[in-house]
Amino acid sequence: MHFMNPVPIMKLVEVIRGLQTSDETTADTRALAESMGKTPVLCRDFPGFISNRVLMPMINEAIFCLHEGLGEDKYRPCPLLAKYVEAGWLGKKTGRGFCDYSPGAAGAPA
Repeated sequence: MHFMNPVPIMKLVEVIRGLQTSDETTADTRALAESMGKTPVLCRDFPGFISNRVLMPMINEAIFCLHEGLGEDKYRPCPLLAKYVEAGWLGKKTGRGFCDYSPGAAGAPA
């Protein structure tokens, strides 16, 4: 199981099926994740699994932009994003961001 950070807040957990992982173990692991209130996603045992396999090339490309001098304004964080981060509005992790995730708010998770 690969939990996303911060673990107590993030719902996604990658369930990695290894070469010798049985169907029963996979099913038990998915059920365990669901019993914790997590959303399991099944993935094969490859470096980075799913989330980091997508994230790492994107971060690397951003560093290439910096290296190549692509520091134009269009590559800087949007001022609204900077304002939200400064206010501590980090999305689902904090209950507020571009959406209001507080209990009872329109569009908030049940």
